[in-house]
Amino acid sequence: MNYIRIFISNQKSYRNIVLLFMGMGMMHLTCCYYDNAAVLYPDNCTTQKVTYTQFVRPFVDAGCSCHVKGSVNGNVNLHTYTDLKVYVKNGLFMKTIKHESGVSPMPPSVAKRTDCEITKLEVWINSGAIEN
Repeated sequence: MNYIRIFISNQKSYRNIVLLFMGMGMMHLTCCYYDNAAVLYPDNCTTQKVTYTQFVRPFVDAGCSCHVKGSVNGNVNLHTYTDLKVYVKNGLFMKTIKHESGVSPMPPSVAKRTDCEITKLEVWINSGAIEN
């Protein structure tokens, strides 16, 4: 009789332990998150109203730092809108950003820019690449 009581008591303990681990596992799964919007929402690329001032210039300043503000590596100057427009018109700007063959990929030794960034640049260029 005592054996049955111990057996029933142990089964309740095992059940409680299993429930505890299951609960901890559920908490672990719900507490983790990944906050990279481009990865979480890959189709969330807004290409409406892409402007030089709000997107292109900050993109160039951050990603093309070797070619702006006095640093003219490779004799490529992207410091002003007029400077950038030369490379936009001859197609080299997008070829380097897209890491196409025949040109040096930019930025060097870094993964290609995101599809969304490339699409935004293409939208700006296809809209006339105006200084807005």
